[in-house]
Amino acid sequence: MNDADGSPKLAPLTSLRFFAAAYVLALHSGRGWLTANGWLAGFAFVFANNGYLGVSFFFILSGFILHHVYHNKVWVLPNVRRFAAARFARIYPIYFVSVVIAGIFPPWDLSSIAQFFFLQKWMPSSVVVLSNWNGPAWTLSVEFLFYLTFPLASRYVRAASLPVIILVGGCLIFVMLGLQTPSIPTPVEEHGPYHWMGYVPVPLLRYPEFLYGILLCELCRRIKHPQWMVAAPWLVIGAIVITLSSSSSRGVAAPAALLFGALIYVVARSPRTLIFNILSGGWLVLLGGASYTLYVMQVPIRMVLAQSLPISVARWLYYPALFSISIMLFKYFEEPLRAKLRRLAEFNVAPRLPSWIWQTDVSIDANSDEVARE
Repeated sequence: MNDADGSPKLAPLTSLRFFAAAYVLALHSGRGWLTANGWLAGFAFVFANNGYLGVSFFFILSGFILHHVYHNKVWVLPNVRRFAAARFARIYPIYFVSVVIAGIFPPWDLSSIAQFFFLQKWMPSSVVVLSNWNGPAWTLSVEFLFYLTFPLASRYVRAASLPVIILVGGCLIFVMLGLQTPSIPTPVEEHGPYHWMGYVPVPLLRYPEFLYGILLCELCRRIKHPQWMVAAPWLVIGAIVITLSSSSSRGVAAPAALLFGALIYVVARSPRTLIFNILSGGWLVLLGGASYTLYVMQVPIRMVLAQSLPISVARWLYYPALFSISIMLFKYFEEPLRAKLRRLAEFNVAPRLPSWIWQTDVSIDANSDEVARE
């Protein structure tokens, strides 16, 4: 995870973001097309059908990266404001563009306002359903809760003892396995015996995944790892493929989420091995950086193509258009605009916590937030 100078290199985690986004994309728009052309059969179709679980990877990675980047920061009020500005610069500009484009097609109503403030999943589905023109953007409504609570959660995890961290992590695993929370949102009737979950806002139900990522990052910083960890990423990847190909039932959601966390953990701790070098490749890092834009623009671009071109032409142009537009928006709109906005988020307050809390074997690079694209 460290270079010779001790600074962390998170480029491999950035690249993993692209694979997670592509996995979700395969569910939303690739599965039917591939099946229609006879390219998917058997376990491969089951694997694609579980593409919604790529969202769980994003939630876990979000907690891991944020805790890593802001680990040494003192959460005084000015730094909280800077953190909020950094989060706004990270997600809102391109999200606003996607909602405006998607809003050309559906009708307006009062509930449409909620999505402009990331509140479309804050009301229990059994009470009211709020408009969400850009379907996949419900995940940003969940991330909004993560950002609001992150400074407090990160502070307490950082100060907790190792036994407490392990205990809380075990409780989170129990909750995810017992309630299958990584499979939410789904209709209330699909929750089996847990009908009460339809009365709980989705962001609360998905919070265990975010906190799981924070705890994994803290463990990553505190625990020394043996050399056999070199082979661990390949073993975890194999376990993920087997799990996601075994069944498309909701029962695989929690095991897959736990394996996603394990993958993030072992990749972050891997020395410069083959998988590290592959995931650090320039094009993969670029695609990983553009993965957020790819994710939020998938529906608006599909809408525009479907409304302006014959269906057969729109289908063939969709992927080239989506990838090229996403990369261009990332390089020439998202990144330049974020660079200007992030000047508000620079931390100048030196850590004032006891050394046993903030001094670890992994130092923090001032630019690691940019490298990780979180």
